Amino acid sequence: LKLNPNSPDIMRTMARVHMAQGEYPRAENELRKVLEGNPKDLEARAALGDLYLAMKDAKRAEAEYAEVKRISPKGALGYAKLSGLYLNQKKPDQAAAELEQALKLEPESPLLISSLVQIRIRQKKFAPALALLEKRLRENPLDPLSYNLMGQVYLAQKNAAKTDEAFQGAIRAYEKIVEK
Repeated sequence: LKLNPNSPDIMRTMARVHMAQGEYPRAENELRKVLEGNPKDLEARAALGDLYLAMKDAKRAEAEYAEVKRISPKGALGYAKLSGLYLNQKKPDQAAAELEQALKLEPESPLLISSLVQIRIRQKKFAPALALLEKRLRENPLDPLSYNLMGQVYLAQKNAAKTDEAFQGAIRAYEKIVEK
């Protein structure tokens, strides 16, 4: 800290520490300093949204996440952050729509895929979840994540045979990957 206390990396880290300790004004101050130096700092902007969300100020959190999306429309971060916010607000359709946009930008992201499938399971919208996973399996038959998530969908549908079949597919895929 004494070497370069104005380093954006250090200020963002300190903001996270302050946030974890519940020192929200100090966290906000650190993030504002970073953004004064670089208003397009996506990490600081997203962290500011996270801070507002922790402070239960959804409107300001949404504004920061939307700004991340505006600054970097070809990056998944803003979409993913907005999805989390909407999920927190019990708006699963909006959350899923943001994740679908994020997946167009980062189609191989396990976190985005898993999150979208989990939302669809909670909504009991099994067909779109299965369609996404079946498409992924057509593209890569050795995708254990897709088999695993498919098993979770079938489990939610209480379809024991298909659940077992999907989880067995995940095991076979892992075994083939390990063989290579």
